[in-house]
Amino acid sequence: MHLRQRTTHRVALSLLAYVCRSLPSIAFAFRTAVVHQQQHHHRHHRHHRHHRHHLHLLLQLHHGHSFYRIPPLFSFPRFSDEVTAFLDEAGVKWVDVHYDWEAMGLQMPPSLHRHRLISLSPDDEGTPALALHLIPSPASLTESLAPDWTRRMTEQCGSGDDDDNGGTSQVGLATNTQLRPRKIVHLHQDVWRSKNLIVRARLLARIGQITSRIYGRKTVCRRIDRPTALSFLEANHLWGAVRAKFNYGLFAGGGEKGEEERLVAVASFGPRRRVVRAGKQHSSHELIRFCTLVNGQVVGGLSKLVTHFVREHKADDVVTVIDRDWGAAGSGWHRLGFDTVHVMPSLVMAVGGDDGIRHHLVGAGLKLPEEGKEREGGLRPGARAGLPAEVHEELGKIDRDDWKGALRCLAEHNFFPVHDVGVERLVLFPGRASSGTKQEGGVGASELWEASEPRYANIYYSNNSGIDALLRRAELACGYD
Repeated sequence: MHLRQRTTHRVALSLLAYVCRSLPSIAFAFRTAVVHQQQHHHRHHRHHRHHRHHLHLLLQLHHGHSFYRIPPLFSFPRFSDEVTAFLDEAGVKWVDVHYDWEAMGLQMPPSLHRHRLISLSPDDEGTPALALHLIPSPASLTESLAPDWTRRMTEQCGSGDDDDNGGTSQVGLATNTQLRPRKIVHLHQDVWRSKNLIVRARLLARIGQITSRIYGRKTVCRRIDRPTALSFLEANHLWGAVRAKFNYGLFAGGGEKGEEERLVAVASFGPRRRVVRAGKQHSSHELIRFCTLVNGQVVGGLSKLVTHFVREHKADDVVTVIDRDWGAAGSGWHRLGFDTVHVMPSLVMAVGGDDGIRHHLVGAGLKLPEEGKEREGGLRPGARAGLPAEVHEELGKIDRDDWKGALRCLAEHNFFPVHDVGVERLVLFPGRASSGTKQEGGVGASELWEASEPRYANIYYSNNSGIDALLRRAELACGYD
């Protein structure tokens, strides 16, 4: 009898597992209902943290000393539970949101049920401000999003104004623009894991929770050495450290009160580039990195650093890019005088392998894993993880038009593609009162940028034919012909 019961259990579980694998939409709907019920439970029992349920459903049938688990389609990926647990601990209100993306012209990918979209700090009036898109690392090609998916989600939202710290609401359909979030942040699992402290601080800063606030006028700006800059950037910038020609820092404290002086912000600039813009010689520099202490804000810090650099080096313009995975450039950049002049195509990268980290396919500072390590382990500051040599070599044998073959090559080595939203390039022409004003002779920033020689590349490229095929695929998906 005991054996018959055990056999019955196993048959029932096998049938249920088959249904879950065959009908993911049913599992998704059931999972969503459970999550909402558990969120209702959380709101009434937050003070009993040790009694709270997890936000994912883990069904277990006990028989003897064995546990049978329902397949993971019934639960959000563990990564998203880590994020929501952090938000709970920080006292941040959040709710799951569900948008009718198909009604907005976006074809839902088969793997969307593995993703999670939540809004942070929803207010009582239901005014959307910030949505957080949690993207688990793909474990197969079918779980990888299309190159333009996150980009189109961002375009459906607002401008991503830096000053908007309001909340979002739980909405059923977002076909009405008033119900769309003003900003959406796309958070990939590998970024959450590799830059956890920085991501946590940035999420809290997005909703106005800042540990310390320092005013730039009370700081001292001066040039710093490369090791100091690299160490600060590695600890506080989401993109990590970079080796730059010029590094400047803002220092707070010291003075008459006897406080210990501390570095609170760093900006790194590239060397001078001689550029002809509309027939006139320009001394151009690139702002490569800027960040403050991870849990702090320096009000007016970026303006002070850029102004100091422009004055000291007599720069005619300053060029930079921003990470649109965290929202498009808002009024903060534009008030400083920066103009948006171009948005790059979504950039393909790869996650997986033996380490599960993000591997870059193009760009400066790429190192093979064995080349970029120091004795204590890990990539040295300023280096970025590239693909292993054997994978890079195999991709180089693939035709430039065969992006499917390039994807198969990556998958054979347990690498799967992820894409960013496409970085936004901005330029500052010092001396203008505000963004959007005309230059001398009635020429605006965009016209002046287009009438420049030499120019920055508007697309990505690679000498490796397989990687180039993946780049061209992303360009076409994003509408770059």
